[in-house]
Amino acid sequence: MSSVYVIGGAVRCNAVFRDADQVVFDPVTVLVTITDPDGNQALHTYGAGDGIVRDGRGRYFIDVPVDQPGRWSYYWRCADGGRGAAENDFTVRAARGAPPAPPPGP
Repeated sequence: MSSVYVIGGAVRCNAVFRDADQVVFDPVTVLVTITDPDGNQALHTYGAGDGIVRDGRGRYFIDVPVDQPGRWSYYWRCADGGRGAAENDFTVRAARGAPPAPPPGP
């Protein structure tokens, strides 16, 4: 079951990379793809000033600003042949006390 967040916030997306023996390790290249509800994808690379933070050995996160309702997903992986990948999703909704969205323009 995915978690539910409110538009206008940021969602922390985490990953822990483990090898085949379940030992936590730091991949040489860490990537995460964020997919919004419309299917648009944004690829982020650790070390490229792209928002990914190393939070300890093999532990990474990115804070994703959410600006539209629906199901979002993220997929972490290493691009250097190392093992480890993870994916998850979350749902974003309008705040219950938020005013309704204005109608589309002409």
